[in-house]
Amino acid sequence: MAIEIAFNQKLLKLLSNMASALVSLWGIFWMLFFLGASIFIHELGHFLMAKKRGLQVTRFSIGFGPKLFAWERGETEYRLSLFPIGGYVAIPQLGITPILEGKGQAPAQSISCLDKCLVAVMGAVFNLLFAISLACILWVFGVRISESYQARTVGYILPDYQGQATPAAQAGLQAGDEILSVDGSPVSTFTDIEKKIILGTRSDANGRPQAVVEYRRKGVVQTATLNLKRIKTNEVTGDEVRFSGIIAPQQQLIIDGFAEASPAGKCGLKVGDRIVQVDGIPVMHVAQLHHQLNAKEHTSVTFTYERDGLLFTVDCPVQSNPCKRAWLRYGSDASFVDLYEQDGALQVLERHGLMFAAFPMDSSIEAVDGRPFQQLKPLEEYLARSANKCFMFKVVSKGQSEMVTIPNENLPVQLHPEEAIRRVGIFFTQPTMLVHPSIVRQFKHAFVSTFETLEGLLNRHSDIKVQHLMGAPGIMRVLYRFSIDDFCSLLNFIIVLNINLALINLLPIPVLDGGCILFALVEKMRKRALSKSVALWVQNAFAILLLSLIGYTIVFDLLRWKGDRMSEAHQDRLQKLMIAPQVHSER
Repeated sequence: MAIEIAFNQKLLKLLSNMASALVSLWGIFWMLFFLGASIFIHELGHFLMAKKRGLQVTRFSIGFGPKLFAWERGETEYRLSLFPIGGYVAIPQLGITPILEGKGQAPAQSISCLDKCLVAVMGAVFNLLFAISLACILWVFGVRISESYQARTVGYILPDYQGQATPAAQAGLQAGDEILSVDGSPVSTFTDIEKKIILGTRSDANGRPQAVVEYRRKGVVQTATLNLKRIKTNEVTGDEVRFSGIIAPQQQLIIDGFAEASPAGKCGLKVGDRIVQVDGIPVMHVAQLHHQLNAKEHTSVTFTYERDGLLFTVDCPVQSNPCKRAWLRYGSDASFVDLYEQDGALQVLERHGLMFAAFPMDSSIEAVDGRPFQQLKPLEEYLARSANKCFMFKVVSKGQSEMVTIPNENLPVQLHPEEAIRRVGIFFTQPTMLVHPSIVRQFKHAFVSTFETLEGLLNRHSDIKVQHLMGAPGIMRVLYRFSIDDFCSLLNFIIVLNINLALINLLPIPVLDGGCILFALVEKMRKRALSKSVALWVQNAFAILLLSLIGYTIVFDLLRWKGDRMSEAHQDRLQKLMIAPQVHSER
């Protein structure tokens, strides 16, 4: 029997790893497909128009730098280059930028202003056509979204953050308030509210971020000024965003199931019931319910719920359930090891600093100074009363044991006890709706988002800086994540990406398509060609600036990736301490 169980466990682990690998391959495939398609479509526009106008095309490249492989057909070399951060079509009559495209032959003849403008603009036109085709898919098949995020009514205000009242709580906003505008800009959804606050540019006289919120409460329109906080979102890059404390929109609390042996499942509530009030107070979000249950010593609460269009009330006992395991920290903030109990052993949860480098993650501590320990409390007492001596830890990792000596440095030891939370044992479902956003609506959203971001970049009071721009690694990360989690979100991102490519390439900046159009129009007005040496110097100068910007964003993308992985790893470790209730559904 034991051999069979061990075999089944190994088989399940193997199948799990295979499934994870297939999911990863699926994500990588769609990431490369859509990124490559967006670049290919743009360059295809230039290529087809150049051929249509009878121009010479010497090279069609996806990516920059040295070629990975290439083939020739007619006068054109088709290649895939090393750095997938863009692409180019080499047309000698339009001029060559050696830094980006390598050396090319001199143009055999000059071409008209119309030819130059048509070839330059067609890349953006093809990106827009590609975006339209994807928008048609979302319009026809629809997108499933959360009902609550389509409204603008506040469901929960976080009371405090890091020991201080949140800006929204300080300003007196409450759950149930309907937000009408932020900084004078009307909002129609909760997503609009979040975006307006994060991208806001309002500040007080001391440069501290603010937001003016207009809201409706019980039919009366009021205004509140929020003195926003900046919270750090990435420890490596130092990224910060404006934070208001408006956490979530109003949602319907529809019962989806009950925890095992939950009091709510025994007091008459059923799956499908909608919780309306708790102790006579309207409840508009599950976080608000949790806050009310834990705000004071409840032994029971009175639920008002809706069933089949009728309202009922019921008294429900409140249980205190463990939600987080006890854990122990040995060491200082600069160097420490965190331990927790699991399966009768003391496991390493996290470690930091050179002193505890020999404690691998997920290893276990079997003994200290030859004394076996399986619980945190005896270990805490032993370390505390023997603080002036060296300790010899027996560390076991992957079946191998190692003796690790921690020197006598009078390190502190602190035992964090098990934490509990008051629950009634209800799980709620989140209603969704299928919407068919029109092509115009999708494009309007993408254009508005793009221009708001550009406006934030150009406004000195904004928190949006150049370092927040997304480069190729960041784009690939988003594509990969969406391809795994939500294909509709992936298509929506590709639509926004292609519209961004179109708009940015049409900016009148040398090296970009808009710069080519600008040069052509200047030559048309001057009635003579620009000096080749001047044009080449300007093109190369802006090419260097463009490559510098690309390199800058790539560096921050990689640093941000590192910071996000550190944060995710930390959250994964904290998740090991959480105690999840068992679900029991009546469905």
